[in-house]
Amino acid sequence: MNRIEIPPVVAEVLEILQASGEQAYIVGGCVRDSIMGQVPKDWDITTSARPLRVKQLFPRTVDTGIKHGTVTVLHRREAVEVTTFRVDGQYEDHRHPKAVSFSESLKEDVARRDFTVNAMAYSPQRGVIDYFGGQDDLKKGLIRCVGRAEERFEEDALRMLRAVRFAAALNFKIEAATAEAIRQKKELLRAVSQERIRVEFVKTLASNHPEYLSYFVRYGLAAYFIPEPELPAEENAVFYNRLKALMPEGMARLAYLFCGGEKKLPAQDVKRILRRLTFDNRTTDIVTAVAANRDLEIYLEDYFFRCQLSRLGEEVFTILLQLAAVEGRFSPAETEAYLARAQRQPVRIADLAVDGRDIMALGIGEGRQVGECLDRLLQIVLRDPAANTRERLLMLAAEKRMES
Repeated sequence: MNRIEIPPVVAEVLEILQASGEQAYIVGGCVRDSIMGQVPKDWDITTSARPLRVKQLFPRTVDTGIKHGTVTVLHRREAVEVTTFRVDGQYEDHRHPKAVSFSESLKEDVARRDFTVNAMAYSPQRGVIDYFGGQDDLKKGLIRCVGRAEERFEEDALRMLRAVRFAAALNFKIEAATAEAIRQKKELLRAVSQERIRVEFVKTLASNHPEYLSYFVRYGLAAYFIPEPELPAEENAVFYNRLKALMPEGMARLAYLFCGGEKKLPAQDVKRILRRLTFDNRTTDIVTAVAANRDLEIYLEDYFFRCQLSRLGEEVFTILLQLAAVEGRFSPAETEAYLARAQRQPVRIADLAVDGRDIMALGIGEGRQVGECLDRLLQIVLRDPAANTRERLLMLAAEKRMES
């Protein structure tokens, strides 16, 4: 590939750095994605300019990670990350270098990166600069470490999960020596926080190829962060086709992973796993509730449909509908209709046409009595959604007050 279309603001930052006598290139994922014909999400610049020099050249900057050479340049109302060429010092925790030193060499800078496909640079003057065979690996569809894979994983154990994640994102294979190094160094994953593990795990799950989750088992990585469910083997096409059919955004894939297919984890086990992986409380509660109600028979008759929706909540009920759909219990058209129907139903107290202040204005006390009145009104509306008008509910509340 001869030419990469660089966004105007990024190109201007490059030109300013180069005009000052410094080397400057776009680097990493933006080069990889451009070569593959994809639109990069982020554009990073690497340069020979020291951080203070970058700050002198641009009037508006943010010290994003200045100790490690990174300055965010604010140019024409856009932010561009600029990092000085650097060489990492000794890694002391299989995650972070003890120190970094700045360099004058682009090759030294890209040599410290994880995989060959992420270690390419580009400038309009020189074209693609590829010291480690990244372009060839893109053509072959391979994820390969830069240099010796064992050393790369010794430096940063998270790279083992990133190898799987990039393979899933690009639908690539993991090169044989890199794969063997993962098997040999898998225990180093103990040094990585569960939070960082979760990020790579979720990105793999949300990719276009979630079947690569099976690689975590293939290489022995799953035992260090999700040992309880035995993730299905990649040969289990039915499971992974269903997983892929679920939208990558949201929680449906996560729920299906734990309680789809033949093996369904108990809700308490699901909650324990999600907490260990530092998922937020909302995600933990919703996915756990899905697991607890996984065998629920979904009733489609209007009243019972609304009752289930009210009891479970829209998010949990929607996921249960989605899981039932991928298992073939409903057709795609039926599922779409049910989901639309679920979103239109008044099934919560918050959906009522009156609120607590309206009830108190009727002289029905406050606190528990108001709550009980709203609960009774909700039960009426679940049976007859047409009753959900302010006038009708106030009349019904007044009648209930007279009866009590």
